[in-house]
Amino acid sequence: YYQARRDQVLQAFAEKEVLLHEGFEPEGGFFTLIDLSHLLGAEIPAAAQSLLINREVQQDVDIAFALMHGLGQSNKQGVALMPASCFGVPPERGLMRISWSSTEAEVAAICQRVLAALDSVRH
Repeated sequence: YYQARRDQVLQAFAEKEVLLHEGFEPEGGFFTLIDLSHLLGAEIPAAAQSLLINREVQQDVDIAFALMHGLGQSNKQGVALMPASCFGVPPERGLMRISWSSTEAEVAAICQRVLAALDSVRH
């Protein structure tokens, strides 16, 4: 179970060249850090702007709010990731913790939503 979900996440992000934190490949646990720094500078969805001071993504907490409020999603479905600054990582690095302690379908949806957000700012 663990390895299958881990591999699912690693493969989904590797295909889009999203880097893991310092190339770290997890050997235990159900999460890792991914580099979402490409979202820095993106416009925060209007639904999240009332909750934040910033209007564009400047740090990992902004990334978390933007993703929760559907950044890059045509249907505005969100996804929740934990800012790495909660674990002592500088917030301006744009690292987020992603978990795969869910079903295969849920993990696929998480990856798809994060990748859609990245695709929305890479064009």
